[in-house]
Amino acid sequence: MMLKKALHLIAKLSLGKEMALALSILNLLTPLIGRLKGLDVARMVYAQLPAHWKFPDGPATEDEFLEAIQSGQLFLGKVQALTRH
Repeated sequence: MMLKKALHLIAKLSLGKEMALALSILNLLTPLIGRLKGLDVARMVYAQLPAHWKFPDGPATEDEFLEAIQSGQLFLGKVQALTRH
């Protein structure tokens, strides 16, 4: 439990509050979705974001959002791999 809190704090500091929240949601949803790939879930999340989060009014296009999610997942995977040893 403490590891999850630490990972969330690291993600929040490195990605920003909104992206860390989005990554946390994806992390919770991915096992529940099962047959969908992580990027499919990320696309569904992006589609549900408020308009002020989306380009041109918001900070990210769909591709940029997906890239940020992939980077966050890769980062968290590396941190988790380090903590398993």
